[in-house]
Amino acid sequence: MKRHKDDQKTFAELSFTEQAKSISAMLNNIGRAIERHLQSSQHPDETRRKCINQVSRLIARISR
Repeated sequence: MKRHKDDQKTFAELSFTEQAKSISAMLNNIGRAIERHLQSSQHPDETRRKCINQVSRLIARISR
């Protein structure tokens, strides 16, 4: 099983609070990655739309 951060614990082994902090950090990283992706895009409006659609699909999955 893949380990979480510096080979300490898997995500499933983290406490609820540790999982929440990990998810928050991942979302912050994704946000920065998307911003950088938009900056380097030759078609930023289209790229922004695609990224928004991906995030919308994620929200729909976790809202069920």
